[in-house]
Amino acid sequence: MFYKKNDENFPLVVSAVTVDDCLIGGKPDDTLTFMKDVEKKFNIVKEDYVRKHLGVTYDFVRDDDGDICALLEKKVQDIVDTYMKAKW
Repeated sequence: MFYKKNDENFPLVVSAVTVDDCLIGGKPDDTLTFMKDVEKKFNIVKEDYVRKHLGVTYDFVRDDDGDICALLEKKVQDIVDTYMKAKW
């Protein structure tokens, strides 16, 4: 987990990094600047919304308040299927 703070110690960009995956959060201008800096050293693939991270497939839905909810139905079903197939 990495983050960049402003002068008031408020996080501007937060990044969760795994071996070959990276999730970046923050305001669009801040995340764009961060990604440009990363691209100076690494090849990256940019996506607007997270589609898949750490084996979890996300389906984004806006609720009535405009908030985005990440639904993990496929991952939950995969876990249930694996459990049901297990030989105890």
